[in-house]
Amino acid sequence: YAHYKALKFDIRKLHSDCRQWYADRDHAKENVCKEEDKDTKHFQDEESNAFTTVAKAEKAERASILAEAKRQKKHDDAAAKKKEEDEAAAAKKKEDDEAAAAKASAAAAAPDAASSEPTA
Repeated sequence: YAHYKALKFDIRKLHSDCRQWYADRDHAKENVCKEEDKDTKHFQDEESNAFTTVAKAEKAERASILAEAKRQKKHDDAAAKKKEEDEAAAAKKKEDDEAAAAKASAAAAAPDAASSEPTA
């Protein structure tokens, strides 16, 4: 009978050890799953941050290029306007010079014509 009691005790102990082992195993699985979820979330956050950083950099670069293009256009427009004004001023000066030369030649021709006309 003592042998039976010892055997029964060993079986109960074995069952208890098995239940503990399964509980420990399940607990370890849960911890591993939690760690994997945490790692996955961390990786996703890093990936998202990287994409966000790249997107911000690209947006800033596009804005910089656009600002440079606007500045260049403004500069080109100002240069074109200045060129038009210079051409208009040169044309006006040329017309004034031609008018002055025509007046001068007319004035020079008038005394000659007056002196060459026969007096009656």
